[in-house]
Amino acid sequence: MNILTRKLQGWGKLSAPDREVLDKVIAQSFTVDPHQDLIEEGQQPNNVRLILDGLACRYKLLRDGRRQIFAYLVPGDFCDLHTFVLKSMDHSIATVSRCEVDIAPAI
Repeated sequence: MNILTRKLQGWGKLSAPDREVLDKVIAQSFTVDPHQDLIEEGQQPNNVRLILDGLACRYKLLRDGRRQIFAYLVPGDFCDLHTFVLKSMDHSIATVSRCEVDIAPAI
């Protein structure tokens, strides 16, 4: 069972067809080294990233150049669902550790 299915089943039972769709969605995974941006503030992504393994973070760069981390992303978390509400990202997302990430098109 994939990480997304496992996470969603914590909220309620999924039917077999639902699980099959989720398995198909997780089909384009790739590895990202630590300390790499997955998406930068101001970008307008046309897909959604899912953390399959590893640790990532949401952050903003402060005026003095320091980074303010305000959320951590763990396996099963979507990175950029904000694309459905915002015209562009209002923060950046970076890997903290080596991550396995999946891309799903934003439909």
